[in-house]
Amino acid sequence: MPVVDPGGVNTDCTDQREGRVAIWIARDVTELLSHKFRTLPGPKGWGLMGFSTGGFCAVRLPLAYPDVFGTGAALDPDPLSGDPTVLTDAKSREQTSPTYMVRHTKASVDLFLATSAEDQDSPPRRLREFQRAAAGTNVTTRVMVLPTGGHNYNTWTRLYPPAFSFLSRHTTAPGR
Repeated sequence: MPVVDPGGVNTDCTDQREGRVAIWIARDVTELLSHKFRTLPGPKGWGLMGFSTGGFCAVRLPLAYPDVFGTGAALDPDPLSGDPTVLTDAKSREQTSPTYMVRHTKASVDLFLATSAEDQDSPPRRLREFQRAAAGTNVTTRVMVLPTGGHNYNTWTRLYPPAFSFLSRHTTAPGR
């Protein structure tokens, strides 16, 4: 799990003065993993999963780097419209937000978005809004809402089985 807030600074998984998180994950982390483990080339060989801010990244990075990541699983993601306290420039925030990106992408990626009905930090309506924004694009989405749970590890661990199942169906397994 790469750190997405270098020095405790949230960058909304973009490249900022404070940290070049997007390119670091898309290029450096994947290169490091490819040198240490058997990996498959191309986006069907790579998927991301994260919760909260990491969930935001798991949606944003496949949209920003569809040539690297073919799928993402977001558990209780931060608001997919971007965080005004992170990117204060409204235009930059809008253009780097997953919601804007999905409306303007030509990418073919698969995204799993999940939350609980009780999560006030990642309410189901936000995930449904994103799903509507993806309609008519080459981005496939699956939204899952648990009836109970909050923005916490107990909820996230309950979401692991369907998230890993989704990732397994949308990535290519290595041959033997």
